[in-house]
Amino acid sequence: MNRVLITGYGAVSPYGIGAEKLFAGLFANRSAVVNIRDWLGARAPAFHCQVAAPLQESPDPREVPRTFRRNMGPLAILAYRSCVDAIAHAALPQSAAGSPGFGIVYSSTSGSAQALEESFRDYLEDKLGGVPNSGSFFKIMSHTCTANVAHALGLRGIAYS
Repeated sequence: MNRVLITGYGAVSPYGIGAEKLFAGLFANRSAVVNIRDWLGARAPAFHCQVAAPLQESPDPREVPRTFRRNMGPLAILAYRSCVDAIAHAALPQSAAGSPGFGIVYSSTSGSAQALEESFRDYLEDKLGGVPNSGSFFKIMSHTCTANVAHALGLRGIAYS
């Protein structure tokens, strides 16, 4: 059995950007759950569920170099920010990312819902002549966070999703 050592952590959560805000909210016993009507207003009746825990702040997408950002959906940008924070928290040099022993295990239930919707809209409206946009695949694949973060950070180790 191989051992794993967690040396740093990062988070983008309904409490804000950064693990410190997440821990502060949790340890203060403060809920991040809101009534969806308060959050969405007139659009809320369309949902059967009436509670949500929305992000109160999002990272600036421009934090991700444009070369990588163009193939990232919003979900991968959130993942990138949390991973950058985890590396900084661990006080690891950026050069460590190129080591074969430095990898990523990241999980999400799906790719970017917004990118999936846009991709289907373009396809169904035949905006692309029946050919899917090549960049959209990288935004909607189920392992988008793992693949995009590994690519953007130059990780050379394992990449599991």
